[in-house]
Amino acid sequence: MRHSEKRIALLEELRAGWRAARQGWVLDGELSDAVWNAVKAALQEGIVEQADRQARIDLAALVGHPVPRALRITDFGRDVLVYAHSRTVPKPPPRAPAPGEQQVKLLPAQMETLRIFVGVGHELTRPPVAGLAERVASAQFSPTDKRWYLYLTPDQMESAAYAMSLRTTVFSCAEANRFSREYGVRFTPATPAVRDPARRRRT
Repeated sequence: MRHSEKRIALLEELRAGWRAARQGWVLDGELSDAVWNAVKAALQEGIVEQADRQARIDLAALVGHPVPRALRITDFGRDVLVYAHSRTVPKPPPRAPAPGEQQVKLLPAQMETLRIFVGVGHELTRPPVAGLAERVASAQFSPTDKRWYLYLTPDQMESAAYAMSLRTTVFSCAEANRFSREYGVRFTPATPAVRDPARRRRT
């Protein structure tokens, strides 16, 4: 069992051992040996808390014997447990391309470029064209080929090329070069938007 799995198992045992009279405290002997080596990490992460001296005195009065240690799942820990058991994330159904749209497959760095671009669009002298922000927000990630899938109109393709050119100036030209190579669209200040149909990948 991996450390992360042991922490989840610890949270499950703490939740299962909750008692109203104890305010959620679970005693040492009520936890399985398998989860004990996850306690230290769980305490540091704030998903579990340890009873202080007064809490141990109160617990001892309830159970009738000294309580050297007791643990309790925190509110954050409860949320972590809910999140850990969420096996599937709802995804919007794939949208069919509208007439004139092209399927685009972007690497994570290219997708990050578009997200930044639409995020600061209101500050730019040349903001993203209409609809690009919505296309970016609804993009689907393929774990198989590690690419983001979205459909763009010609105007949105040119706007995306502009975003790639901004990244070229600040960070790296690799994203713009790949976009140009795969889709035949490149932006340069001297030539606002250049399309090369011969190099445009057909999808």
